Amino acid sequence: MLAEFTIGGMFMDWVMPLVLFILGLGVVVFVHELGHFLAAKAVGIKVEQFAFGFGKRLFGFKMGETDYRVNLVPLGGYVKMLGQEDFKPLTENDKPNPRSYEAKSVGARFFVIAAGVMMNIVLSAVLFVTIGLVGKEFVAPVMGDPSPGSPAFNATVAWDDTAGQASKKVDDDADADHDQLHAAPDESAVEPPPFDPWVARFQAGDRIVAMEGDSFVLGFSEGITNLGDVSMVAVLSQPASTYEFVIDRTVGDVTRRGRAMVGVHNDGRGMLSFGIGFPQSLTVGHFKDGEARIAPFQSGDELVAVAGRPVSDQGQVRRIERGFDGSPVDVVVRRGGEDKTLTVTPTLGLSRHVAFRTNGEPIYFTAATVKDGKIRYERPDGSILTVDSADIDSAASLRILGMAPRLMVQEVASGSNAERGGVKPGDIIVSYGERHLPTAAGLLEVNKQHAGQNVSMEVLRDGEPLTLTVRPKQRDEGVQIGLYNVPDLGSTVVGDVLAGSVADRAGIAKGSRIAAVNGQPVATWAEVVDALARARQQEQAVELSFVTRGGQTGTAPIGELTAAVFHERLYTFSIAPYGLPMFEIKRVVIRQKGILNALAWGGKETVKLTLSSYASLRSLISGTASVKHMAGPIGIGAMAVQAGQQGIVQFLYFIAFFSSAIAVFNFLPLPVLDGGHALFLIIEKIRGKPVPVKVLNYAQYIGLALLLVIFLAVTYQDIARLIGQWFW
Repeated sequence: MLAEFTIGGMFMDWVMPLVLFILGLGVVVFVHELGHFLAAKAVGIKVEQFAFGFGKRLFGFKMGETDYRVNLVPLGGYVKMLGQEDFKPLTENDKPNPRSYEAKSVGARFFVIAAGVMMNIVLSAVLFVTIGLVGKEFVAPVMGDPSPGSPAFNATVAWDDTAGQASKKVDDDADADHDQLHAAPDESAVEPPPFDPWVARFQAGDRIVAMEGDSFVLGFSEGITNLGDVSMVAVLSQPASTYEFVIDRTVGDVTRRGRAMVGVHNDGRGMLSFGIGFPQSLTVGHFKDGEARIAPFQSGDELVAVAGRPVSDQGQVRRIERGFDGSPVDVVVRRGGEDKTLTVTPTLGLSRHVAFRTNGEPIYFTAATVKDGKIRYERPDGSILTVDSADIDSAASLRILGMAPRLMVQEVASGSNAERGGVKPGDIIVSYGERHLPTAAGLLEVNKQHAGQNVSMEVLRDGEPLTLTVRPKQRDEGVQIGLYNVPDLGSTVVGDVLAGSVADRAGIAKGSRIAAVNGQPVATWAEVVDALARARQQEQAVELSFVTRGGQTGTAPIGELTAAVFHERLYTFSIAPYGLPMFEIKRVVIRQKGILNALAWGGKETVKLTLSSYASLRSLISGTASVKHMAGPIGIGAMAVQAGQQGIVQFLYFIAFFSSAIAVFNFLPLPVLDGGHALFLIIEKIRGKPVPVKVLNYAQYIGLALLLVIFLAVTYQDIARLIGQWFW
């Protein structure tokens, strides 16, 4: 049974999508050549061969003057017209055959050349109309978590019925910033404000209703119906472009509309984006490596209520989580058609609106931008603080009085060097190379120092020490071993202490275990935060009890906590283990009612995606997009297989887009391509006589060489990308 299941799964996941891709590619190229064929017949050109596929002739028939044939390799096809050669040198011919391609008028030849592209566009339109009638899932037009520092993160929302509540702006003044950097902490500037559900910033769960701005994508979109269009607007923008977002936010029974101007930025991968994360649904996704890491949830669970309050979207979940203090809560899920109550211990995390100086002091901010090695923070009171990037701690994802938890392995990439070395989820990293209790930044440094070398890693597994060996590997993103690490929140062992921080000045060393706060025993970092919060609220001086790495006990007097040292609102709690994005992406089905609506939608999709291909080429030429994102034959095949794995509708959508992209690429003004032939026909029309054969031949050689360079470049990118995925 297992063998049958494995073979069947491989067939459905790989063989069938690959077969679909080959057939789909064949159809796209065949339809292109069919356009040339029909146009040639229409203007009286003799067509010697009309072939499906390439290589050796398998079978066929001859009707009239044309040999209709099926060849061995089913990857498209070709049309052989009298007098036209794509890959052979041309020769002078004073008296061409009147039925030949070269004997026809410029207009007739241009029609024949352009017909292939036109048929590809028609194929795209037919497929899009079909998809519109059937319906297809798209990512819902809903905000996920904006990336910290991105334009979406920094955008200020003005509510239609609450004019004037937007955050106050203060001009950036270098002298004022210098004074702020060295002045005594201002409590009003560093204390985070109470949470306001109508805060003038984007939040997860905000629905994008409309966008306004200079983008052809918006002109061909019927409102904002999916997040893909929003991303396309950003990718195809110019670096200085800005757009007005119109959003709806629902809190309880109240829905209000807000507006915000949002620009684009480079996302660090060579692509322009707004910085909007994918929206999450309320359904727990499927994890191929097992579900132990999401316990007590199971794949397919659908959230019904959290802490006794019904939920219908992730925005509501986030607002409920803001009231957590780390104590266990009841979560109701629908599992197998029945409601089941789970007891969940929320995971401690750090607010997305806080950063720490290198001495452990928190900076709470509402907006942040990075430029020329400096970070510009806008604080809750509207003041501006500019700090050198080097003065901000980026070594740990969680800080408490300058202390960070040690690292735990949350996930090991399948096929990675870490997996080959025996590392498993749940392992506590005790040492790596020469570093004891390394931070995330420390792990990366060891990787860089020992790329391609065996490195010793000591871990704790189920409380028992274990020594493993891993080999860091160079990838495009850096030197990695294939680990996803999270703070070890289940203990209070200190993995790192910032020099000059409160904990450091109180005598707490790396490797110590916090045993109690003001005499109250603590076993987890959530309990530490909870105890510190109570002490702050009661205005009590704080004393920590700890046990050193060597087993000695000690006490650390911290004193009374101020907002410049600790504030409970700097920390968050989530029902998702370690903040893991365990929920499926929120999607919406777009289906057109009636053939007329489907024709209109399909036509707009065809024009939009065709123009997007041209815009993508423009972005590559202008440098706003990276060539690393180009896909060659292998990359396109991989995308097609992935689309096939997601279902026939998703595959047809890919083929429709691919057909329009082929039309665009094939009509570029490059010799050998249809666009190159069309260019020479235009030149011939202007000069009143054909371009010299010698010039055409040289152009053909140059075009072939250029296409070969492009083919090798994109194929190299494809192979490098796949190697990175397979051998991470």
